[in-house]
Amino acid sequence: MLSTLLNILKQANKLDLPVEKYTMLINEKTETEGILCFVPMERKEIKVLLPNPYHKDLLELSTPFTYKHLLSHKEVIILK
Repeated sequence: MLSTLLNILKQANKLDLPVEKYTMLINEKTETEGILCFVPMERKEIKVLLPNPYHKDLLELSTPFTYKHLLSHKEVIILK
């Protein structure tokens, strides 16, 4: 699934675009659980989760993180 998603984004020239739509996941104890990103596809959005503490790697980048940064992270989880 991950390689398919990478190929689709590469063909659409979206792989190096910054992630525009994401949300922080915070539990009832106000602890950050990670980030949930929405990857636009042709007809729908794919939800991609990057759990805590790995999401800090992307958020600390000096430039906005891209779909390539997100999907190449080894801890990324694709949700259905």
